[in-house]
Amino acid sequence: MDETEIYEIANTATATKFQKIFNKWMEEKLKKLGCHSTEDLTTAKVKVPLKDDLASWLHGALTFMHRQNEVIRDLTDATAMLKDGLIDSQGSVVRLQEQLLANKDEHLQTLQNTVKSTVQSFQETVKEELKTYSSVVTGPAQQIQTLPPQLLNDVVKQVVEQEDRSRNLMIFGLPEDSNDSETLKEKVADMFAAIGEKPRVEVTRLGKADVDNGHGRPRAVKVTLSSSATVHQLLMKARGLKTSEVYSKAFICPDLSKEQRTERRELVTEQRRLAVEQPNMKHFIRGGRVHSVEKS
Repeated sequence: MDETEIYEIANTATATKFQKIFNKWMEEKLKKLGCHSTEDLTTAKVKVPLKDDLASWLHGALTFMHRQNEVIRDLTDATAMLKDGLIDSQGSVVRLQEQLLANKDEHLQTLQNTVKSTVQSFQETVKEELKTYSSVVTGPAQQIQTLPPQLLNDVVKQVVEQEDRSRNLMIFGLPEDSNDSETLKEKVADMFAAIGEKPRVEVTRLGKADVDNGHGRPRAVKVTLSSSATVHQLLMKARGLKTSEVYSKAFICPDLSKEQRTERRELVTEQRRLAVEQPNMKHFIRGGRVHSVEKS
């Protein structure tokens, strides 16, 4: 291997190939000096070759050293780039973790507010009912005797029913077929999954079946969940069904008592009347009242 070949190879070879070529070149030179390895080199052995040979070897060694420095520099630059990439990746992971924690905190706060609101509502209901009962107990004896004997039972029954209803939901417009009794629970689960929820449920159709090969009007579905907080969470997300191709005609609402359904029906009637009389206004029900605002 002459020096011209060494120079061309040293400047074009990859790092791995360069190392192999250098090792082969060293073996050739050591063999000419009568050495098996660099450990066998002595000053006396180096003096044996002619001056021209030593000059040629020195030139080859310097060429290899130059190429080696370039390889080291390239590896250093590559290492620096990898470190920068690693730092950027770690920064992205930290930002994602912070975002995840923020979302968890927001979800927890929403759940806490829901539970707090539900508990307060239930406490106020019990307080009002007990206040009514207390006024009866502390009233004149003659007045107590004229009151219906089932008053206390009715109060307790009303409170218990309201608590039971707080864990229920009603679904209207969910398709019904002849195999509905076996697939209803799965249908409800799929519907809730469409708005990102997977609660445990107990389901039942209400009323007499009126399905004729899938063309009849589907009956309402009563859904019982584990807590009123879960009910509130589902009601908050129910508007997402409007954008669903499968469930756009279905809707979810609370399980109302007979009195509440009557009140709701009256509000809907009023809302429809206003929609006809004031078509330029947007009418909606909130807080037990019909509100009207200008259309944007």
